[in-house]
Amino acid sequence: MLSEATFGDVPVSAEAEIAAAEARHTSNIKVINQKHSTKIAQAEQNYQQAELSYNHTWLMVREREPSYARWWIYWPFMIALATLEVPVNQLAFQLYFGEGTFLSTFITFGIGVILVVFAHGIGVTMRRFRHNAEDTGGAVASISWIVFLSLWALIISYSLAVLRQSYLAFERAPDPTLTEMIQQGRQLDAAAAVLQQNFLRADLAIDGLIFLCINIAILTVGVLGSFWGHDPHPDYAAQDKRKKRAYKILQRRKADEGRDLAAEEAHFAATKAQINQRATRSAQVLRIAQRPSDRSS
Repeated sequence: MLSEATFGDVPVSAEAEIAAAEARHTSNIKVINQKHSTKIAQAEQNYQQAELSYNHTWLMVREREPSYARWWIYWPFMIALATLEVPVNQLAFQLYFGEGTFLSTFITFGIGVILVVFAHGIGVTMRRFRHNAEDTGGAVASISWIVFLSLWALIISYSLAVLRQSYLAFERAPDPTLTEMIQQGRQLDAAAAVLQQNFLRADLAIDGLIFLCINIAILTVGVLGSFWGHDPHPDYAAQDKRKKRAYKILQRRKADEGRDLAAEEAHFAATKAQINQRATRSAQVLRIAQRPSDRSS
């Protein structure tokens, strides 16, 4: 049996102290469980719902894993393609806006974004063609959308090639009318006039053809990136992300509860150890105090 410890002037047995500490410990554990139970229950419910949706699609796609690129890989890649269009397409606007000007950079970056958006749409539609074809009229709609985006992408790329070739032709033989329009600040009118005169002419020189091929190559890379960066099922990637996010939240909620429980257990163990240490010291003091009386007897 442990000896008595002392709180101030009131002697209290070590057993009583430990019992009181255990009662507080039990109460604290109950409070911690109540604090986290609602959050954990909600997290478990969200995870179960996300897993149910995921499993439903998983069965629909014949038990294959989702295939898609992470956003922090896909979108920087597409932005890099749009940025790559700037130094390429600036060559088509040197005659009209000058070399390296803010306006020419802004226009060429905007054109790059448009082409990348087209590439994104073409790639996604191609990737999900089989799924969309299961709906009535889905195949026709998908083909029409691919043709529409591809046609506009080619029109823009061909227009840039025409503008670039007109710049090279102007360097060799300046056009007085074009020079006057540019000097008057009518750069857009000058570019429109060049396109109107040369757009339907299929006589691109080697420089124009190279320029056209570069833009088509960048567009093709964007289409391939979009194609392989998306899952064939339109909902599968989102369901997979939702499931993983719900699982992480559930684990975090449980970890929070485990951390609080571990802290409480450590506090209780430290309190119990302090009580035992005080009891041991008190017992030692009592033994020392009893030694003189033992000798005298």
